[in-house]
Amino acid sequence: YVTGEVPFKSVYIHGYVMAEDGSKMSKSIGNVVDAQQAIDSYGSDALRMGIIAGRVPGVNRGYDQRKVEEARNFCNKLWNVARYIEGISSESTSNPSVKPETAADHWILDKVQHLKEALEDDLEHYRFAEAYEKLYHFIWDDLADWYIEASKSTPNKPLLSKVLEIVLTLMHPFAPFLTETIWQTLGGAGESVLAAQLWPEIPKADAKKAKAFSDIQPIVTESRFITKTLGINNATLYYTDIPFLAENAQLIKHLAHLTDVSEVRDGTGLFLTTTPYSCWLDIDLSVAGEFVKQLTTKLEAQREVVKHLEKRLSDKDYLSKAPGRIIDQTKEQLSEAQTQLKAIEQEYERFQPAAQA
Repeated sequence: YVTGEVPFKSVYIHGYVMAEDGSKMSKSIGNVVDAQQAIDSYGSDALRMGIIAGRVPGVNRGYDQRKVEEARNFCNKLWNVARYIEGISSESTSNPSVKPETAADHWILDKVQHLKEALEDDLEHYRFAEAYEKLYHFIWDDLADWYIEASKSTPNKPLLSKVLEIVLTLMHPFAPFLTETIWQTLGGAGESVLAAQLWPEIPKADAKKAKAFSDIQPIVTESRFITKTLGINNATLYYTDIPFLAENAQLIKHLAHLTDVSEVRDGTGLFLTTTPYSCWLDIDLSVAGEFVKQLTTKLEAQREVVKHLEKRLSDKDYLSKAPGRIIDQTKEQLSEAQTQLKAIEQEYERFQPAAQA
């Protein structure tokens, strides 16, 4: 009023953080969550991210300690990633230039470039929960589960350090204390603090080479699934005249925990179905056949469980007489049973054709 200027051009209105049961927090009722106790137990970064996770603007939502615990685990994951990268990077005393060399290097740079662009858009439009989810899955899945595992085969130390630096910068608004601690531990930019760093520039990646790693992932994922499901520890992946598999044999072997990836003229086994490349694991189909027999029994039993719970929830007498808490438990049991049934059906669909071959 005094200056004649509009003080705010936009206002972000968030919902209340309610008590765990969804009611409003009240000192007189005694359902207030003590933020200091949560910070002492999980850290302020975990509390912040736990409250942000899944939150919708203008909608009240109960405090969920499980999300705070998940955020604490996420902080631990980032800390361990940083320790790993710091450990192998410290082995090099020189300061070489950052340059992608492998398909995995190009893939992670492509991923982090898309992450950066998505975060910029989310933050500009106040989609904090969506931005957090993207960071969570990038660090946990893309960086830790895929890139770091791939780098153990052929580590690119300068690029690993660069990717960590980028991740810390992108993560800083969500976890300022953790990221600043890691930044200072790594030496950062001299006497500067992480909060003063510019939004990161991402080294350019080759899209074709990045796609090559994306093509490797379904081969690795399916091979892991088959060997783990059938309890096989020494499988070999075979192929015939496929240069792509020959070029990436060592990486596939490492990531999929296979005994070998080898070229042969022809052969039989359990063919992979999620990749356009014709390749197979040297697994006796009789093993898959025995597994399908077990799955058939499990499938029938699980269908009976789902049928029983559905029948109970369709009973009007049960719904009218049972306490609401018991009905909610039954609905939760049905949801879990349906999820288990879907998982068994997917396994059956995967192995049943092989068992009939």
